Amino acid sequence: MQGAIQVKEADPRGPSAYFVLPAERGRPCCSACENRKREDRQAIQRRYDAARQEIATARSCGVYDTFIVNGTVEQAIGEAVEGGAEGAGAAARGTPLGP
Repeated sequence: MQGAIQVKEADPRGPSAYFVLPAERGRPCCSACENRKREDRQAIQRRYDAARQEIATARSCGVYDTFIVNGTVEQAIGEAVEGGAEGAGAAARGTPLGP
């Protein structure tokens, strides 16, 4: 996220910025991590809390032109292509795309 912020500060009309959101929101994502049994619950909770904060910051900072949900490869690519086509005009207007 720091890199995207620096690029946009240096050149607000520069390249479009994409933020990839997790396919699953909330506890289902944590449950999958718990099932892998690689980390304890406290470590997973810290990662979850950090991810939630990063998503909130990404949505509020005004840097990202498009938010892509990391579902299927086909769906994510479709959102990226659509966002890229729309993002060029939106970035010039300062209008964020996505949810």
